[in-house]
Amino acid sequence: MRRSRIHVRILLTLKSSIVCSILVLLCLVDVSGTKGQAVAAEDFVPAEMDPVLAQAKRAVRLRDFEKAVALWEKAARRGHPRAQFRLGVAYRSGRGIEQDNTKAAHWFGKAAEAGDADARYALGKLYEGGRGVERNRDRAIELMGRAARSGHREAKQSLDRIQRSTSVAYSTADGRIAANRMNPRAALTQAIRIGDLGSARESLARGAPINGAPGDSKHWKPLILAIQQKNAEMVEFLLERGADPNRISRIGEPALILAIRSQESRIAHGLIAAGGNPAKRSLSGYTPLMEAARLGLGTVTRDLLVAGANPKTTLDDDTSAADIARRFGFNKIASRLRRAGAPILENAVSKNRLTLLESSQRGPGSEGITFLPPILEAARRGDAELIRELVANRASLTVTDSDGNGPLHRSAENGHSEATRALLNAGVPPDLPGRGAATPLLLAMASTSEGSEDVIAALIEAGADPGKRDHSSAGIIAYAASGATEKKLALVAAAEASWTDAEISQSLERAALSGQLDATRALLLVTPVSADRIAALCSAISAGQMKILDLLLSEELPIDRPCGVGRTALLMAVQTNQAEIVEKLLHVGANPNSAIETEDTALIAAASRGFTALVSTLIDSGADVSHRGAHRLTPLMGAASNGHIGIVETLLEAGADRGMRDEAGRTASDLADAAGYADIAEMIASHRAEWRIWFGSREPSP
Repeated sequence: MRRSRIHVRILLTLKSSIVCSILVLLCLVDVSGTKGQAVAAEDFVPAEMDPVLAQAKRAVRLRDFEKAVALWEKAARRGHPRAQFRLGVAYRSGRGIEQDNTKAAHWFGKAAEAGDADARYALGKLYEGGRGVERNRDRAIELMGRAARSGHREAKQSLDRIQRSTSVAYSTADGRIAANRMNPRAALTQAIRIGDLGSARESLARGAPINGAPGDSKHWKPLILAIQQKNAEMVEFLLERGADPNRISRIGEPALILAIRSQESRIAHGLIAAGGNPAKRSLSGYTPLMEAARLGLGTVTRDLLVAGANPKTTLDDDTSAADIARRFGFNKIASRLRRAGAPILENAVSKNRLTLLESSQRGPGSEGITFLPPILEAARRGDAELIRELVANRASLTVTDSDGNGPLHRSAENGHSEATRALLNAGVPPDLPGRGAATPLLLAMASTSEGSEDVIAALIEAGADPGKRDHSSAGIIAYAASGATEKKLALVAAAEASWTDAEISQSLERAALSGQLDATRALLLVTPVSADRIAALCSAISAGQMKILDLLLSEELPIDRPCGVGRTALLMAVQTNQAEIVEKLLHVGANPNSAIETEDTALIAAASRGFTALVSTLIDSGADVSHRGAHRLTPLMGAASNGHIGIVETLLEAGADRGMRDEAGRTASDLADAAGYADIAEMIASHRAEWRIWFGSREPSP
């Protein structure tokens, strides 16, 4: 009996050990991460090292997700990458906390910065789908690429899929190839959006309707879209292919009116030459001649008169194009129009003016079309006298347009200082919020209209607060990206406006990206840290803004600092094969051997892509021909494995070490042979380094 009891105790002990082993294995399973994945050894945090994470794991096993989230948040705020990733997963799934992709992106970003591969992949997926962040395919590829290089299997699969995307707007492949896989109409629309004439030409050849499908009011008409994009070359191309210059936009505005409003004289000239009707009016009743007069476009005014525009045409209140030009301060244009026969109002405020303006809002044939209330139209035109007359007739000062903007917003964004003062004197609050909670001061800062500086002065005199922000928390410096001038910034600074270094850096970057030369120049004067200007430099390079680039390069910049997207300015220019920019950067001191996170240099990028001229330029500038990059690849290996025989020869002649091996132990000759380039493999194997052999071994390097 005693022996039996001993046997039972032994069995119980064994059973307990087995149970404990199973529990230990369960603790090692990553239950909240990607399905089927185990926690890496470096991610596992023993309880004695971080008891909070251990408690969170236990809470997950007990399905107490709210407690787990609270614990992850506690550790995440201490800077623990794995906890930050877990918290991001919770926000993304809504398990244990209210679902919020924006907060998920925030915590994934924190963990990704610390090198967490799962977080990089998860954040890349958010960027790919535009969930919680603005959709950005390039950023998605960058993040997934980093995760893939860390061995993340799902990231590798997603990266392969996303790089085969058929969308022109999101494809890194040649746009024309991607466009050929799309519906011809959709391909033409995408080609116009990205300004690819080649894709547009091929889309038309495949049957895309150049004037839009008949009866289609849903999609953009090609010519209207090209005008909205302010792409003169695309407009001219479409007109040459037979686009109707008298197309009407989806809201009923003639193409010629839109072209003039774009203030791109080349586009307007093209439509006039192609037969754009100079008599077609806008929804507000303006003729093309009146719009040109309002904007001070002298050459467009001349072309319209030559094309037969009638200068005697007036609005219902008897205002002519000459009156409009004079009202906006374009006296030379007003004189030209008067000589051409345009009438002039003897009395700026006629007795029937208000009645006529009101009746014009409900004229015959206006069903289904929304017109601006009189005071809004007067504010848009900058007609201070009419505003005063309307105020005297007790017109509502709180009326808004369909966007939520009132009269003061209309006058401010169009640079009408006198009209702005008239509205302020009538009692309109200077900080009245409009669309998206934007104030008149914010709109005036963003405006490029003549007179917007005086508008800002008037608003500040009336007590406008330069510290106001819109619904997206964008302040005065964010709006400065499009319309900043030295005087505007001085005015708001004197009114105690403030902004952070990060905010002004972002504004400078947006100004550079959109090619706003005046705004970029003004923002540079108030950007305190030269390092903050690198992002703007890279944006100018990516958008091909040469004038902005020259302006930035005239400043002192840490030229080799990364742009924040894993690339230096030089590497970005090389990857996009912009030889002129590469030479400019090297001329101001860019280091041809500076490497990014992957350790790839500009020469590796140029050699791998087959950019022969850039390879020579970089070598002449002192680039290291044997530098090791990602996976221990050299420029020679990159050129050899991609079949660029001329570059291989150039690198060998420059002294590239043919014996160096990659992380798998392969030489450049091995890589060329494996890729099917036997001639390159033979060239490398038979190359004689001549005198260079005396200065370094050509034996295989470790």
